[in-house]
Amino acid sequence: AQTTDSPLIGRDAELAQLRPIVTGHGNRGRVVILVGEAGVGKTRLVSELTMCADASGRRVLLGRCHESEQILPFAPWLSVLKAARVTGDEAQLGRLPAAMRRELSRLLPELRSRDDDDASAADVLMLFEGVSALLELLATAQPSVVILEDLHWADEMSIRLLAFIGRRLEPWRLVVLATAREEDLVDAPMLQQAFAELKREAHVDAVVLRPLSREHTGELVRALARRHDEVTVTRLSEQIWRASEGNPLVVIEATRVAAHEALSPGLEMLSVPERVRDIIGRQLARLGDVARDLVDQASVIGHEVDFELLHRVSGLGEEAVARGVEELIRRHVLHSVGDRLDFYHDRVREVAYEQILMPRRKALHRRVAEGIEAVHAGDLQEYELALGRHFLDGEVWEKAILYLRRAGKGALERFAKREAVACFERALTALAHLPQGQSTLEQGFEIRLELRPALNQLGEMRRV
Repeated sequence: AQTTDSPLIGRDAELAQLRPIVTGHGNRGRVVILVGEAGVGKTRLVSELTMCADASGRRVLLGRCHESEQILPFAPWLSVLKAARVTGDEAQLGRLPAAMRRELSRLLPELRSRDDDDASAADVLMLFEGVSALLELLATAQPSVVILEDLHWADEMSIRLLAFIGRRLEPWRLVVLATAREEDLVDAPMLQQAFAELKREAHVDAVVLRPLSREHTGELVRALARRHDEVTVTRLSEQIWRASEGNPLVVIEATRVAAHEALSPGLEMLSVPERVRDIIGRQLARLGDVARDLVDQASVIGHEVDFELLHRVSGLGEEAVARGVEELIRRHVLHSVGDRLDFYHDRVREVAYEQILMPRRKALHRRVAEGIEAVHAGDLQEYELALGRHFLDGEVWEKAILYLRRAGKGALERFAKREAVACFERALTALAHLPQGQSTLEQGFEIRLELRPALNQLGEMRRV
């Protein structure tokens, strides 16, 4: 998430919608459901809303869920109640029925009296009503905002309690703001159900936080790299826009990482920051075996993935591949682009590709190239460059040379001079891996003759 010291840019619409809610306009109970992908700025927006609520005299109570604490029942609600110091307020607690206090003591042992029977069966409804009554009393004494962050990691009972309270709080001076990662909702069916039920209520607002626009991404980079000249920052903004696709966390981390390197004129591309890699790595680790293999294969295929090609490369049945692709779409790893598939973010493809060990990566490149030859056997001209690259990375040197030379000649015919140079130079790279002999010397001579016109058109006379 964005840090609280980073500027909040590109969220004017969301602030305008949510600020009146958390500052108590109308003094009625509300629920706000805020979802978005990891790093899109949910925490930063919540931080801004927290300051607004605090400045308006609202009590702010925070409960945060953690991935390592999913087995702990009611963990976020316990944080909320402890932050409210309810156990030390005898005046408030004295207004609750004894049965409610007994059930609440299961969460807050400090409330247990000597007469309570530890062996009595739990009454979940009474416990829920007890927490609700406590929150109502707190909101009566002082208007309050309860923030529940990262509910995709919440235990089932915490989610049920949210739905229970969310349906009842409209008469109270209480706002509950709940956040969750959009891509992790697939692993939280109970949370999906609770959100769906709450969204039917008139006093519930659902907000989906989207990535920043290109313009707002540039503004954020300028705010973070303000000590540098405009030309440098403009170039850096373009690099970071390509790397981040508007995700604020990636923008912030990439700007910080680039502070010493990317501001030099020679750097053309930015890699995914380490912190972002960790988030993506955890997301990929939660995939099933079939889906994880499909991600690897798709990352080798490239930016656009044809289903038929993926099916052939996978070696699985069509139905198994279709189910795996559906899982990847639900988890926001892939999405549909017309009749093809693409990665939701190119940084996901980059991380997935880099996690493949080199021997398997070479084998996958060979399988992809052979798959392209089989699927598009009738017309390979459009795929010559892809075939050359995959056979090169798969270390099938003869075929790499063949297709890269064809792709280079095609690029020259389209006046794509730099692409032609790149193809011929890669062909020479592949040729260098073959044993030297009459044939390879002749091929090297011919490739260099093919390379000359492209270099000539680019004005690189010394290389000509």
